[in-house]
Amino acid sequence: MPEELEKLVQLESSKLSFTDNQIDFMLQNIGNLDPYLRDDVVYTLFARGFTENSFIPEQKEKIVTTFISSRNLFKGIEQPQNELIFFRTFSALLASLILDDDQKQPFLNMTNRKTIFNWGIAYLKKEKDFRGFVSQKGWAHSIAHGSDLLGSVLSHPLFEVENIANIFAIIPLVFQNMQKPFVDDEEQRLAFAFFKVFILAKYQLVTLILW
Repeated sequence: MPEELEKLVQLESSKLSFTDNQIDFMLQNIGNLDPYLRDDVVYTLFARGFTENSFIPEQKEKIVTTFISSRNLFKGIEQPQNELIFFRTFSALLASLILDDDQKQPFLNMTNRKTIFNWGIAYLKKEKDFRGFVSQKGWAHSIAHGSDLLGSVLSHPLFEVENIANIFAIIPLVFQNMQKPFVDDEEQRLAFAFFKVFILAKYQLVTLILW
């Protein structure tokens, strides 16, 4: 299967398509400890599949259903450090791809969309493993990937914040869980996500004044 997927990576966008077995393998290996398979093959194909509209609707549904039912975003998250970090952080990137695609052309049902919204806010509050680059296993980058997911939540046109304070509470929780300063530009990704919070808060204030 890895050889099949490597061939897909080389295809032009107009020729890219997937079998269900290939998608099953990609979902099972989204947090594989081999950085080449995980980053350059599996994640690359998920990103291309969504951005190039190469997944058929049934395959999108399979991806979303598996993402939610597996709960890989929170797998082993109660532990201070473990190799499941790769399942969590690359599931965060997958969720970001899902939401960004849903922005272009809504395909999520209301329940699944709300679940991903809620999880995108909860993830950074729960994560304790803040490793960036891990020797021989590549980038874990939980803060960066979690921030990308949070940014996709906050920029989604169907996201309705019920409590902005709940979102801002993420920042002190992240700092409380830090064991050392950021060294891999995580603060920039986190700041960009929260820049979208300010835009959202400003929009809500303007709407309230006009109302």
